[in-house]
Amino acid sequence: SKYDISGEVERKYDNKNFKAIGVASGVGQTYAARNILSDLYKEYFKDILEPTSEQINDFALSTAIVLPDEKLLMPLINSIPKEFKNINITMGYPMRITPLFSFINYLCKMQEEVKVADNGGELSQNSFYHRSVTNLLSHEYFKKIAKEESFMIKQNIVKSNIIYIKEDSEIICGIRSEFLKNIFKITHSVQDLTNYLIDILRELEKHVDTYEKEFVFRYYTMINKLASLKIPIPLKIFYKIIYSAASDITIPFNGEPLSGLQVMGPLETRSLDFDNVIILSCNDGVFPSANMPQSLIPYNIRYGFGLPTYEVSDAIGAYHFYRNIYRAKNVFMIYDTRSEGLASGEMSRYILQLKYHYNVNIKELMFVTALKDSSDSYSLKNDRKIEKTPEIMEKLRKKYIDASPLSASALNYYRQCPLKFYLTYVEGMRQEENVKEYLESDTFGSVFHKVMEDLYDRYKGKVIDKEKIALMKDKKLLDELVGKAFMEIMKISEIAGQNIVTKEVIKQYVCLVLDIDSGRTPFTYIQGELKLFTDIAMKDCGKVKMISIIDRVDSKDGMIRISDYKTGSFDSPNSKFEISKMFSKSETNLYPAVFQLFFYSLFFAKKNNMDKDFIFCVYPLKKIFKDSVYERAVLQDELKEFENYLHELIEEIFNPDIPFTSSPDERVCSYCDFAGICRS
Repeated sequence: SKYDISGEVERKYDNKNFKAIGVASGVGQTYAARNILSDLYKEYFKDILEPTSEQINDFALSTAIVLPDEKLLMPLINSIPKEFKNINITMGYPMRITPLFSFINYLCKMQEEVKVADNGGELSQNSFYHRSVTNLLSHEYFKKIAKEESFMIKQNIVKSNIIYIKEDSEIICGIRSEFLKNIFKITHSVQDLTNYLIDILRELEKHVDTYEKEFVFRYYTMINKLASLKIPIPLKIFYKIIYSAASDITIPFNGEPLSGLQVMGPLETRSLDFDNVIILSCNDGVFPSANMPQSLIPYNIRYGFGLPTYEVSDAIGAYHFYRNIYRAKNVFMIYDTRSEGLASGEMSRYILQLKYHYNVNIKELMFVTALKDSSDSYSLKNDRKIEKTPEIMEKLRKKYIDASPLSASALNYYRQCPLKFYLTYVEGMRQEENVKEYLESDTFGSVFHKVMEDLYDRYKGKVIDKEKIALMKDKKLLDELVGKAFMEIMKISEIAGQNIVTKEVIKQYVCLVLDIDSGRTPFTYIQGELKLFTDIAMKDCGKVKMISIIDRVDSKDGMIRISDYKTGSFDSPNSKFEISKMFSKSETNLYPAVFQLFFYSLFFAKKNNMDKDFIFCVYPLKKIFKDSVYERAVLQDELKEFENYLHELIEEIFNPDIPFTSSPDERVCSYCDFAGICRS
């Protein structure tokens, strides 16, 4: 056809260098752009040892980075090579994707969630809600401003489990940073809030980077305009007005167009020619955009009356793309290969048009980058193991030979997965702790154990009969002891909400255990929560410290009984149970509760120089309605066998030739906190 110009276009693109680069990351695209800029710079100045600033500026002016996705602007700025001293940004940047926008939202959320004093109730004065405070202090601005102090405040809140932080509490009164002092003020009116935000923005402006000062200024101007209106509205509505007004702000970056590397949006490239064009986010749905302007007018009516439709937007986008690359010598189109959520991971239709319609020779590449972070030392190879280097062995010795003792729980971790033991007990990696408003699975067990200890400790060394058990089941006494344990462990001043229900559940469990104990009377109560410290001598590395914490020790008819309250799951072994199975690498069920009881029995016998047989039992609270307490006699021969296997296990832990490997049982990984590290 005489209107077919594809051949002409093909000839125009013959002498160009086209590359389509896939990156499996959003921010990773900016790293790819950085490498491209470095390569172009080296190629351009390969014959010049020390280029002048004018020469560098001439090269920079011939290069444009196009950003269809504005969110990548800040990562890009931080990724541009140091050789490019000047950067000219010509594009709009939405306020809603700036750190300042989220920071102000956190401030407003904290003010909105202030708990007002209830005159005689739990709160005698206005208080901040813990979650809004910790969310705010986790914001990136506090890494630049008062980093250590903000971290300490968060740690104190979590450690003390403070749900509501009073405005005259030690945490707030002890603040030294002026910036933090301005933040922890409670506002009561729209005027208070606007003055509060203005003061914080003025202080923030002193600490942020140069390009972020424009964000602060725009937000400051918006707050001043809202304050000048003096509309009498409730604070809750004013929070929404601030959010809505800030969401619509776009900050135009206007630099010096004749200086530095050019960073611009697709619309800003019109009528401009560059030798080198780097386009990021070349994904279908991003460039060209899939977003349609919202309208109540249907497509057919728009088309019939000649109103703009999506075809017009597509045509404008296509014009800017082809106009931009028409005179370029090097064109780099970078796209995100991930297909997550709404992202398809498909390259832009513009790349496919060049490749298939215009027969342009496009070199397709994949860019792979390793993002360095604080967990580099824990990154694993495909075999998922950590070799015991001299540094790791030294850390292991210092921890469990010179300082801390090994517990049955730690050894259970090792039996289940040596790698999990290493990450948890050697490197100290754990999930970040949070304030607990309600009793959770870990604290549930602590409260139950505390109540049982308080009930029985009043009769230490005495014979327990049915009358004493009946006294323990007194409703008033149970209510007092459970409430005391609850508030002591949770560090709260009042039991309310869901905690009231949990308190009653614990009381029911305590009564069920006491009912079972009543059927076993009389017996002598010896001690509860008994801590035993001992050492195990090893061949090559000295003595390894060990600790046992026994829930309860009692005796009947001259037989010592060691008991364990199990608030979690418990699998009772069958009659064919063998001790060797608890140490076998091929077994999937390692009976952690039984291992603990053997562990406790062994060290109790050693500590008391006993050569008699034992009884140990488990109170499985989850099955206590259906099943009886699991009891088992422990013979001295079995304890000796267990001790031999335990020695071998500890020698394996301290053997430098045996690495820490992951569990072969993938079911263990399904609930492991480190599955993301190990299985990646």
